[in-house]
Amino acid sequence: MLDASVLGEEVHPQTFNTLKRLENEDNTVIEEEEQFTELASSEVLLHQLRAYLDSGGREVIESIPDGIHSGLQKIGARGVFFYFRSNGGSSVQNFWKYYDLKTNTILDNRHILASLIACSYDAPRIVDQDIYKSIFDIQEQVLENLLHGQQEKIALQVAPQAIDPLQQTVATIIQSYLNHPNIDRKRGIASISFLNRPMRNVQVAELRTLYKSYQQTSDVSDLIAGIEAIQSAFGEEPGISSENGPVVVPALRREDLQLICFDVLSST
Repeated sequence: MLDASVLGEEVHPQTFNTLKRLENEDNTVIEEEEQFTELASSEVLLHQLRAYLDSGGREVIESIPDGIHSGLQKIGARGVFFYFRSNGGSSVQNFWKYYDLKTNTILDNRHILASLIACSYDAPRIVDQDIYKSIFDIQEQVLENLLHGQQEKIALQVAPQAIDPLQQTVATIIQSYLNHPNIDRKRGIASISFLNRPMRNVQVAELRTLYKSYQQTSDVSDLIAGIEAIQSAFGEEPGISSENGPVVVPALRREDLQLICFDVLSST
C-alpha cells in the first residue's frame, strides 16, 4: 500500500525506491528504516525535554534528590519505570527500563517508555501499594536484565565481525595504485585500513555506489575521496578498533549503577 495515496498524501519517489530495493532483497533497507525510526523517536524526546526545560523545569529537576519515586495512573498500564545512571568508565551512561507486570517482561524502548511516563504538571500522584510492596524484587530483576544486556553488547563488540567481500575488492583496487605517481600513498593506505574493518550495512551500501561509479570512470582518486567521506560521515565504529588496536568497552558493574528515580504505573 506504499505505492498509492491513502489519505490524499503525496507519494514520494523515495518510497518507490524503497519498494524496489525490497523487491531486490536488499536487506540494508530494514536497518536504514530502523535508524530513521530511532532518529524520529529521539527528536520527539528532545522536543519534550526542551519544552519542559524552557518552562522552568531545569531548576525543579536539579533540586530533586536521587532515588525519588512517584506513582502515576495510566489506563491499561501496570508496572514500574526505572532510571539508572552509571558513572563508571570514561563516560556517563543512562538506562531506562520498564518492568511490565502484566506480561512479566522488561522494556527499554525510550519512545515507548516516554509515552508511558508522560503526564501533566498537575497529574495526581497515585502509588499502587500492592506493586510498591514488591518494588525491591522488581528492581533486582531489572538490574539483572540491565547487566546481562550490557554483557551481551560487550560480547558482540569484541567478537570477530565479517568483512563484506566488496570491501576486499575495493581495497585490492587501491592497493594496486599505491605506487602510482598521481595517488597520495598515505591516503591510499588509510583507506585500505578503513576497508579492512567491519562496516555497517549502510556503509557497505555507500561503498557499493562508489564502486559502481569507479567501474564507469576508473578514477581511483574519486574512489579514495569517497571512502574518506564515508569514514568522516559515520566516524569510527565504537568497540571495534582504533589507532592503538581493538577498543573493549568496560563491563558495567552493579556498584557503578545509581538509581535516579522510579515510577509506579497502574490503572487503578
